[in-house]
Amino acid sequence: MILNKVFLIAIAFFSVLNTALFASQDNNQSEKESPWIFTPLISSAPKLGTSLGAMGGYIYKFDEESPASTFILTGTYSSTDSSFIGLFGKMYFDEDYQRLMAGTIYGTINNEYKDFLGTGKEFKTTDDIHAIFTRYQYTVRENWTVGAQLVIPNYAISGSDDLRNGFLEAIGL
Repeated sequence: MILNKVFLIAIAFFSVLNTALFASQDNNQSEKESPWIFTPLISSAPKLGTSLGAMGGYIYKFDEESPASTFILTGTYSSTDSSFIGLFGKMYFDEDYQRLMAGTIYGTINNEYKDFLGTGKEFKTTDDIHAIFTRYQYTVRENWTVGAQLVIPNYAISGSDDLRNGFLEAIGL
């Protein structure tokens, strides 16, 4: 699957870049701090299995009066063949009179239920999510803002075969 390769490449890229950044820095505190943030993501849960991923971010100030803006790329891949990737940004500019938050996510989650809805039956589903969102705010005066928001979610649950898809449809999922 192409998405699996993208995750592995992203994890390798962040690992190499993170190592290179830390190896090139010395312990002199007077130097300017790096605006880059990198961290591995590791988790284990009964429903999603064990997952590995990475998160990288960049911090930037558009002007002196505005708070720091952040830009984040994150992704994980799990032992259940589930994957997730997201790109997010939270920006402050124009002396904090304008704010923009935006992001997109893409994910596939493979679930294996041992007792689906108390029926005692095993059940496998796949949840697919694709979504984008954005929010813009403009400060008219202190504590007064106007803006707009757009959210476009696409969430779908499917079964592992036609029988399970029919059951999901019958219960409204």
